[in-house]
Amino acid sequence: MHINALTRLILINSGGILEKILFPGETCMQITCDLYKDWKFTEQGLPSDLIKRGMAVEDTNENNPTGIQLLMLDYPYAIEG
Repeated sequence: MHINALTRLILINSGGILEKILFPGETCMQITCDLYKDWKFTEQGLPSDLIKRGMAVEDTNENNPTGIQLLMLDYPYAIEG
């Protein structure tokens, strides 16, 4: 998370390196701000991400410590995560 904070501070901040080199200034930053309004940190980690992407469903079984049931059994990202 520290490197992400530094990236926002140095690279993608208003007037930052990427804005000066690649993007159309304030317009791009406004688009980014609008997109981040709907972004939720709690939806980014497993298992919430798997449920949101339709790769798993909630499992109410007490013996399942993860609380989810994978819909695709051969999915290394989900299994390792």
